[in-house]
Amino acid sequence: IMHLQSGDITHYEALLRIFDEENKPYSSEKLILAAERSGMIQELDERIIEKVISHKAALEIRGINAKLSINLSGLSFRNERLLPHIERSMKQLDVDPETLIFEITETAALADVGATSEIMHGIKKMGCQFALDDFGVGFSSLYYLKQLPIDYIKIDGSFIRHLHEDPDDQILVRALVEVSRAFGQFTVAESVEHEETMHLLRELGVDFAQGYFIDHPQPVDVVWGKT
Repeated sequence: IMHLQSGDITHYEALLRIFDEENKPYSSEKLILAAERSGMIQELDERIIEKVISHKAALEIRGINAKLSINLSGLSFRNERLLPHIERSMKQLDVDPETLIFEITETAALADVGATSEIMHGIKKMGCQFALDDFGVGFSSLYYLKQLPIDYIKIDGSFIRHLHEDPDDQILVRALVEVSRAFGQFTVAESVEHEETMHLLRELGVDFAQGYFIDHPQPVDVVWGKT
């Protein structure tokens, strides 16, 4: 994820990849859907948290202070083990909580604002940050930006993919930037695929960009080398 003004890569989103017997990747969407339907999504999230924090600890030992973001399913916000699991994992591996960002989609967050807010505050008390993913699909949710302890607003890719040729999307993104700034939150544009889009995002005041124009997902060992 790139800071648009400096051009620096400031943090990385951790993505789950699982491969079959022929070393072909399963569809992430189908995998998550299957985990949710089978009731295993909470355990899956716990395993991912452990894995990412383990990678983070290994990087810190090497002097690499990379900021990592971890996606959480909305169903994990009903998991009473979630907060103690995160805290225990960070303490066991002595990881800096300020370099961890947790993400939840806008849709999942607004499904139960009360429960979401409680978990968010708990994670924030540990010193971590929070991002609201896929934001902007429903403008009725603008009200909740001041209700939830959010650090980053990730603008949904549906507003970004054709930004350079769609004036309506430009108006919507500019509005999201202004509202986010008013609440002291950073904006991240998702699905950035063109250089022209990057230039336009800078003009609109978006803080960060993420997408194939910047880089494609790669294994940890490729990004930072083997530990």
